[in-house]
Amino acid sequence: MGPSGQISHSKEHGGRPVLVEPPEPGVWVIRTATVIPDNEKWMHTPALI
Repeated sequence: MGPSGQISHSKEHGGRPVLVEPPEPGVWVIRTATVIPDNEKWMHTPALI
């Protein structure tokens, strides 16, 4: 981690949103994510019949 607080990783995932989860003190789990705007969530929810 650099002085600015940024983390560097491979270019394979560059520019992608990530989730950072601290399962325990001193440990971070970093996972790529897909962001869905709140007003578009309905498009990703199964229709109720």
